[in-house]
Amino acid sequence: MSKKETPIDSFHEKIQAIPRALSSIELPDFFHFIDKARFAINFVDKNGVIVYANQEAQQSRIIPPEFIGRSLYDLKKYGMILNPAAIKVIESGKGHIGEVTQYSGRTFMSITFPVINDDEQLEGVIALTCDIADVYHFIITSSSRTSHIQTPQSSTSELFPDSNVVIAESPEMRQLLGLVDKIAPTGAPVLILGESGTGKEVLAKLIHSKSSRSKKRLLALNCGAIPPALMESELFGYEKGAFTGAWRSTPGLFEEADGGTLFLDEIGDLDLQLQVKLLRVLQEGKFRRVGGRRDIDCHVRIIAATNKNLPLLVRQGLFRSDLFYRLDVFSLSLHPLRDRQQDLMKFIPFFLEKYNKAYGFSRYLTSGAWTRLLSYSWPGNVRELSNVLERLVVLADRNEITPEDLDRYLQREQKKPAAEAEPALAETREMTLPEAMEILERKMLADARARYGTCRAMAEHLGVDFSTIARKMRKYSIQ
Repeated sequence: MSKKETPIDSFHEKIQAIPRALSSIELPDFFHFIDKARFAINFVDKNGVIVYANQEAQQSRIIPPEFIGRSLYDLKKYGMILNPAAIKVIESGKGHIGEVTQYSGRTFMSITFPVINDDEQLEGVIALTCDIADVYHFIITSSSRTSHIQTPQSSTSELFPDSNVVIAESPEMRQLLGLVDKIAPTGAPVLILGESGTGKEVLAKLIHSKSSRSKKRLLALNCGAIPPALMESELFGYEKGAFTGAWRSTPGLFEEADGGTLFLDEIGDLDLQLQVKLLRVLQEGKFRRVGGRRDIDCHVRIIAATNKNLPLLVRQGLFRSDLFYRLDVFSLSLHPLRDRQQDLMKFIPFFLEKYNKAYGFSRYLTSGAWTRLLSYSWPGNVRELSNVLERLVVLADRNEITPEDLDRYLQREQKKPAAEAEPALAETREMTLPEAMEILERKMLADARARYGTCRAMAEHLGVDFSTIARKMRKYSIQ
């Protein structure tokens, strides 16, 4: 090859072996066409030397500019290219479809096929590479009859400083974000419904960020994580001397969030007495600290969330109907991840790239692993997906993540370990009544301990005295 001759020039003759539909195209026009393609294209000669890569291949770093003119064998030797499918094609003479590789935390699918001349001799290899998320997105959207509902969003994802993310590729999520744009500026209460792990708190942050209160504080409280005896002082604060240990007056969340937003997660777990006091705040915009004698004005927007059926709780007398209607001014429902395949296909590469960067790895998913992830029901929704991918990135023995790697974690998510599983009724038939009572007692104590924290709060909830709880805790070695 002369000094003025380029890699493209040296490959012109080999291109003529491409099927007639391509070989009939004028070569300058042909290279201009593929150079502007939105997927990566590169040519490799029969010796494994990269002779051409289009703009997309170079800009996405699938084939960096400095790799052109170098041998794939050398690059592989130094670990600079993962799974070079072109080498397999050169050695076998057969094309490869579905070969999955990864570059810079993104996952790609490669379609690689040989270029054969008239003498049936290998002249080179052509590789077409595109983001696998785009492939799955195209397959699903092209087969779906539901059109996307357009929203004024400039992007399908909203990133927050704490790296929470809302991905809205599915029609359901696009419609939901359209409602958020209308609801956020109103300042009215919002009730977010959805299974655990669907991103209710992230959606609350999005509503706050789009409201006129965005420059004020957004505070969050899980109503199921704090004992009822402590919840009132947590929400409304307390005056000095209100109870033993109250050495000074302390504001609650309503005062700290003044002018901003208060997010009450798991609102269905709120104690009935506190529901009355929360209703007063919503109706009158006033509250009193524990032990206080004066009303304090409150200018806080309430966003509540729950994974429970509040109308059912109302019928059962476990949730006040007047509070429910006060909270349910605007209601937003987050669909489970299993019903949002298009969002799932974006979340997978998002979390994979996030944890690859966080831990300094280059893990990638095989096509089989992608299929396994897309067919899994994700009972824990986005939170479960994030946790599974984080564990895979950290604990994988190699960069390639296979369906076998996934099954270890997905099965564990779907089934409780035997030590944690609740005893079945059939098992109790072989027990004496005292033995069955002990199992039930141990479980109730363990659940109460996890939920209420202190022995006194547990005693109040279970309807026994403190000494009984302490004695039972020692008996069952519950810490």
